[in-house]
Amino acid sequence: GLMIFPIFIGVLFMVIPGIVLSIAWTLSYYFLIEKGKNPIQAIKASNDATYGSKWTMFFVSLVVGIVFGIFQAICNAIGIGFITFVVMFILYVLAISISMSISASFWKQLKDNVE
Repeated sequence: GLMIFPIFIGVLFMVIPGIVLSIAWTLSYYFLIEKGKNPIQAIKASNDATYGSKWTMFFVSLVVGIVFGIFQAICNAIGIGFITFVVMFILYVLAISISMSISASFWKQLKDNVE
């Protein structure tokens, strides 16, 4: 709740502040669980860790999203019922796996930027 409400407010005023906040606070769950910080400290640590890397994180996420969007459009264009369902299911599992891998890579590279 501490993260979702401010991101929602940022998106309401303009889309860009919401995107920046969501990228800045991406690692807060990791700081909360692995480093044992309280929620406010985890959000601050995530913001500090991602300082200077937000553009990189944004473009990596954008490229992965575009690639999977293209694959999804191709599958929707084919439109062969069950086969499309199976292919889309495999693509979603692959997208989730790649997304988690990218997030873990960001964590590994940026966790030491904060005390």
